[in-house]
Amino acid sequence: MLIRRPIPMCTCDLEPACKCGVLKSVREIIDAQYIMKSGKGLNDSFKTIRSEVLLMSPLPHINMAFNMARTLECNKLVLIYLSIMCYIQIVDQNRMFKICKKRMK
Repeated sequence: MLIRRPIPMCTCDLEPACKCGVLKSVREIIDAQYIMKSGKGLNDSFKTIRSEVLLMSPLPHINMAFNMARTLECNKLVLIYLSIMCYIQIVDQNRMFKICKKRMK
């Protein structure tokens, strides 16, 4: 990816500290490349996050992209937990119904 993008050159004439902002530009290019690679490495269950992040302009900071993926994963875990709890409750209700039905006979 870096090969396709021109690398900015410093215009400060090698002063003790760069003041032209080239280092920030290089860092943004590297961060964008990292986000792109990370997004492509996600499995299909994260395709909504991947497309959201890649369509943002400008690309978000890598921490924000990871937080979006982590939030989605936590939401999925909560839904799985709630589904299991509902299933357990239904099984318990059926069990209680059968016990009550036997006692009534």
